Amino acid sequence: TLSLHDALPISDEASLLLHLETALQRAVAGLAGPWTTLADAAAALEDGITAPTLLVIDDVHTIEGTSAETVLERFIEYAPETLAVLVASRSQPHFNLSRLRVVGRVVELGVDDLRFRTWEVEQLFRDFYGQPLGPHELAELARRTDGWATGLQIGRAHV
Repeated sequence: TLSLHDALPISDEASLLLHLETALQRAVAGLAGPWTTLADAAAALEDGITAPTLLVIDDVHTIEGTSAETVLERFIEYAPETLAVLVASRSQPHFNLSRLRVVGRVVELGVDDLRFRTWEVEQLFRDFYGQPLGPHELAELARRTDGWATGLQIGRAHV
């Protein structure tokens, strides 16, 4: 896992590649380096990642609008099939997502995918918390929290 927030400042290709290389070398023994260009990274990944590997990159919004964001997009495009990259951001990256969709390199999860629907809130409280809610309590809790997991957890204490 690489949190770009913790690795600040990252705004250029060299900084981003250094952090990507460091994160992946922790997980993949013998991964070639140093990565001074995107081509170095692509070659090292192609030769070095033979088993399915997941790279999680958090706080991508911190590199928004920089050359590092452009390099990250290209890094994802050039990654071998054995490397899945999960990107988390508070805003949508300025990637060409349509191109990544066409080549099957992206699955998007947005806010609507992450929130609990009313029926899921009902099931959560009934089956997991053991606190079945009445229809009015359920509707109010779903409305107040907008289905967000943290809000539901906090709301549980007040039900």
